[in-house]
Amino acid sequence: MKSKSKKILKEILTDWKHWFGWLLTTGALILVFSFLPSEFMQSYIKIGLTTFSVIVIVDIFKHIWGLQ
Repeated sequence: MKSKSKKILKEILTDWKHWFGWLLTTGALILVFSFLPSEFMQSYIKIGLTTFSVIVIVDIFKHIWGLQ
């Protein structure tokens, strides 16, 4: 089971389409957040990195559990 997970993880992290999708989704969410009042926006970088991390982790788990 662990070797299957490692294989899937390696496949996901080396596929340019995943990186493109992750970056595109992160950019779109940051753009949406940028329309909020400034008191809700602490930092574009902080929100961007957090959003990117969550998107990547969720996508990896979806692939490992076979949901995609």
